[in-house]
Order: sequence, then structure tokens, then C-alpha cells
Amino acid sequence: MALVTIGVPVFNGADLIGECLESLSNQSLRDIEIVVSDNASTDGTREIVEDWAARDPRIRYIRQPVNLGLMGNFKAVFEAARSPYFIFRCHDDLSSLDYAEKLYDAIRATPGARLAVANVETYRGGELVRVHRVPQLGRDNALLNVRELLFKSHAAWFCGLWETEALRPVLQRVWAVYDSPWGPDHLTIYSFLIDQRVALAPDATFIQRITPKAGENGYKKPKLQQMMALRRAFIQQCREFRRERGFGSGQEAALRIMTWFYAGKRVFKARNIVRYALLGRW
Repeated sequence: MALVTIGVPVFNGADLIGECLESLSNQSLRDIEIVVSDNASTDGTREIVEDWAARDPRIRYIRQPVNLGLMGNFKAVFEAARSPYFIFRCHDDLSSLDYAEKLYDAIRATPGARLAVANVETYRGGELVRVHRVPQLGRDNALLNVRELLFKSHAAWFCGLWETEALRPVLQRVWAVYDSPWGPDHLTIYSFLIDQRVALAPDATFIQRITPKAGENGYKKPKLQQMMALRRAFIQQCREFRRERGFGSGQEAALRIMTWFYAGKRVFKARNIVRYALLGRW
């Protein structure tokens, strides 16, 4: 059994899956398994992955007989994991070649951590548009540290290094109440942020690539009623995570306010909802 499983859900990714697998195959941490779940692709994805698997026995290819949908394929690739640590990797993203190693070192060096995350570079059309650095913590006030984590988190932290058995029950809960590609990443990391169970790896880099194929892969913008329902579901599940932790009244009040703003940044911004309601478009 490998130390780390890297799960790659993919659908019609022939244009970029090769680069993704090259990045993963050349990771400095060698004790990894790379599981690719092909969501019934109709392009050349299968041939490319099988060619890589023939060269690197750590690559395991799973072909879904029917398209499971975006969320279904993420579930499938996670359920195939057999390692104590797990990383999600979208087929169009990359990372520094020491990404898995640096995250593993960070999580091992941080007492209580169940997730390790790195800096994020975002590219659009091949151009670097933003660098998102991990926050600096260490304040004596726990609420200030939580605020830093909540408001300086990034969607790509979902693709950090997870302790598999810590992630599993949280994913199951999130997927049970929030079956949408808009926001489940932020909802999943939320409980780890408020628990401060996050290790920071400022020397590693995740490379997020924004491509025009997002809609084809399931990121279609929902209608207004769906937006509002998702926002309510997001806030409600955050409330449940907090309730289970039994925060004192002062902490709970502060976290409730932080979470309202967190949801506004991570699911649908209020101004976007108003714009949609008035103009019928984003």
C-alpha cells in the first residue's frame, strides 16, 4: 500500500491529462499511487492514461462504464483510495514537483493537523493571474487564527494532502447534503479550518489552470433558486459542524458572523445573487 493516493477524476481530458500525469509521475515523493477515474470519456483520454500506466506501474486506471457526473466521479476516485493520505488532483491542474513531499512533511510536523496546503498560482489562458499565499499564523488568539484561515483559504486547498480517515466522514456528510460542484470544496475544509487542523507548506505550489471546458465538466451556473438553496444548505451544514464542537457563546457568535461572510465569499456573493434576480444573468 502506498503512503499517498493521488486521485484524478477526468472526463474528456485528452488535451491536458498527459501533463497532469507527468507532473504526478515525477513527484519527489515516490511512495504514491495515482488513481485515474475516467468518467466514460469519448476522446483519447483512455489511450493517454493507459500509455502512462504502461510506463509507471503506480498509475491505476479505472474506466467508468457510464458518466457518473462530476460529483459522482470525485466520489468514485476517493472511494478507490487505499492509502493513509490522499490528494485530489483535477486533470487540468499541476503542482511543483515537491508538492506531495512538502505537504507530507508539513502535516507530520504540525501536531493535530489533518490537512496540509500550499501556495496557489492561478493561470488563465496560460497567463499567471494570481498568486495566493498561505497565511501566517501563530497569534495567541485562536479566533484570529481561525479568521485568517477562513478568509485566506482557497478552493485549491481541497486538493491539498488529507489524512484519509479524517476526510472520509466529512466528505460523506457534505456529499449527502450538498450535491453540487459550487462550494463543496469550501464546505469540506470548513470544519478543519475552525478546528485549526491545517498544516501550511509555504515552499510548495499548487498550479490551478482555469480552462474554457469547465461547463462541459459540470460547472454550469445554477439558477437563482438553486443558488439560494445551496447557500442555505452550506450555512446550515457549517452550523452543524460548529454545534458539534460546543463552542462557548462568545466564540459561537464570532464564528457565526465569520461564517456568514465566508459563505458569501465561497458560495455565491450577495451582489451576484442580486444581479441575477434583477437582470436574470450573472
